Amino acid sequence: MRKLIATFLTTTLSAAALVADPQLARTTAGKYVRLDDDGKWTYLTESGLNEFLGKTQAGELKSTIFPGAGLKFQSGKWNLTNSTNKDAEFTLRDLGDGLYCMFIPEKGSFSLELLKQAVVENAKSAVDSYNIVSEERRVINGKEFLILKAAITMKRTNFLFKYALYSQDGYSLQTIVYGLEEPFKANEAIADKLLFEGVIVP
Repeated sequence: MRKLIATFLTTTLSAAALVADPQLARTTAGKYVRLDDDGKWTYLTESGLNEFLGKTQAGELKSTIFPGAGLKFQSGKWNLTNSTNKDAEFTLRDLGDGLYCMFIPEKGSFSLELLKQAVVENAKSAVDSYNIVSEERRVINGKEFLILKAAITMKRTNFLFKYALYSQDGYSLQTIVYGLEEPFKANEAIADKLLFEGVIVP
């Protein structure tokens, strides 16, 4: 396991040594690591993650997969969490309102319609039912996104998911806010604020 992590971190450590501030990286197993400028690294717990963000990045995460992309959020409102979802570069948990957010950047770009099809087919294969409730094109920070809202049932439990999908210049991005149906309905304005004001693309 340590050998796998060491291999994953080799290039990141080299880059981190060029800057004074500590950097945040994510292993292929979904754990977050603090990279110091002296080449040392440390696993971060959830509290350690949020202490790191509060001190060094003020609620802004930058992707290591999609250069220039990231997510700004209210650090007292959202916590960064370790996630078992290996596709998500980072996952946030809303403190008190039952919402979660996944940020999934990938190399490769294609039409938003094709990205939507891939997202829907992937989701349908993992849940009991999946229905798109609404769909719109929206400009966020000067870039065109496809916004989807979907009702999902999994293990007899109803959820709502809202996606901001982007694909251009060799990269694709899915930012997804989700939660149980009733808490999501009650707090959709919080989800919209994160999606429409927080997503950063170059």
